[in-house]
Amino acid sequence: MRKILCIFLSIFLLFCSAAALSEATVRDILGITEDSAYQNAFLGFGFHLEDWTVLSQERSEEVEKFAKQLLSSDAQESIEASGSFAVFSAIAPNSTDNINAVLIPLDDQAARVFELLGIKYLYENQLDQLQSTLEDAQMQDISIVVSSIAIDGRELTCLRTACNYMGQMNIHSLQISFIKDTYLINITATASAREAAEDAMGRIFWMQNENQ
Repeated sequence: MRKILCIFLSIFLLFCSAAALSEATVRDILGITEDSAYQNAFLGFGFHLEDWTVLSQERSEEVEKFAKQLLSSDAQESIEASGSFAVFSAIAPNSTDNINAVLIPLDDQAARVFELLGIKYLYENQLDQLQSTLEDAQMQDISIVVSSIAIDGRELTCLRTACNYMGQMNIHSLQISFIKDTYLINITATASAREAAEDAMGRIFWMQNENQ
C-alpha cells in the first residue's frame, strides 16, 4: 500500500511555472523538529508529531523520486518543470498514512495571479488533469471535490480525493494550499481511511509569525 500512497506525493504538483530556489533559501525553508512538533517559522506552520515520524530530507527525496516513476512521462516532465521542493514529510506508526508539504517557487507574476484568482480557482481548473493522472495510475471509483476545512481555527479551501486502486484498497487524500511571498505551498495528507486523513490535517497548527 505504501507504494500506491506515494502517488499522492506528486499528482498535485502540476500547477504552475516556477523560479529557482537558491541554496540559502533551501536551508531557510526546511524547518526544525523540537518539543514533539515540526515547526517551520519561514512558512508559518507546524505539525504535532506525537507518535508520527519525520522523514529525513534524503528519504523524502528518495520517496518523491520513486513516486514520480509511477506517473506518466508527461506528468513527470510537468513536475520537473515546476521546480517543486519537498519541505516536510511525516509518516504515521502504521507506515502508510502520511502527510507531505511541498513548496513550488513562483515568479512574481505567477504569485500575483495566484493571489488574485485564489486557491479555489486553482483547484477547480486542475480537476480534469488530476482525474486523468489518477486514471493513468490505475485508480478507480475516483471522487474529487473542492470543499473547505477548518484547521487550527482557520477556514481553508480543501481538495478532497477518494479512489480505489484496482479493487484492492481505498485511498483518501486531503490537500490545502496557500501562497507565502512568492511560494505556493501544498500540504497533502493521504491515508487508507477518510478519518485518518482528517486526523493528519488536524495536527497542523499556524505559527504566530506566519504571514500568509
